[in-house]
Amino acid sequence: MGDDVLHRQLHAQGRADGQVGPRQGPALEDERDAHRQRGDARPAGEDQRRHLAPLGGAAQERDPPPRLALTGPAVPPAAPPADRAAAEADAPVLLYDKPAPGVATLTLNRPRALNAINLAVRDELWGYLEAVAVDPDVRVLIFRGAGARAFSAGADISEFGTAPSLLAARAARHERDVWDRLERLPVLTIAALHGFCYGAGIELPFYCDLRIAADDTRIALPEVTLGYIPSAGGTQMLPRLMPPGVARGLVLSGDVIDAERARAWGLVNEVVPAARLDERALQ
Repeated sequence: MGDDVLHRQLHAQGRADGQVGPRQGPALEDERDAHRQRGDARPAGEDQRRHLAPLGGAAQERDPPPRLALTGPAVPPAAPPADRAAAEADAPVLLYDKPAPGVATLTLNRPRALNAINLAVRDELWGYLEAVAVDPDVRVLIFRGAGARAFSAGADISEFGTAPSLLAARAARHERDVWDRLERLPVLTIAALHGFCYGAGIELPFYCDLRIAADDTRIALPEVTLGYIPSAGGTQMLPRLMPPGVARGLVLSGDVIDAERARAWGLVNEVVPAARLDERALQ
């Protein structure tokens, strides 16, 4: 599950050396999910604190929207898989905190992998969402991404196609549907976006009530460039947030848009300077 363009450069690089990339198509995603851990233990209350850190109707237009590609420098490579694994071996993939009364934060904590969403992230995310749902002290949940480069670059393609059985993968997905759990969460949810928000890295925020973007945010659904679809809900959620015709253009082109364009189209609620993102999300 870089700096202006994580588009084809990052995905091509990922397929060669195991780096991050977009979510795969449903079948491959199902296979991958069969490897999720099945433990039922969940954090609760203050015991959760760990390693804390500060469809619309038919489209009216008949022609597809223009391509929206942003240009920019190539993305520096992320850490090689071996180095990344060593660096992250002892680090939690999610950071949970309660920085203010009634407010909790969940931070994606794989900055060397641009916060790619792997099985460990999804398993822990499920547990935290379950715990937040029954915690009377939490009324607002804020999602963040560690590091300066990305909220999340999407799914970790190094885990694509690793499940032994398609049927087992489907069963695992139905047992622990993270995206459905997030959509049904009985608290206000806010996504504090910055840097790259690609594939699953923007589909997760689609399920949040509010999206606040730093001015360096770059958004894309690049799955089409690899022959996939946005299978974490992008094809369903995007047309609920913006004009369906424009949504189709983003899904079918894989183009990148910046924060101001996303705000103009209703994809994010507000754009703020990057230095003020956390402060604004907590207000």
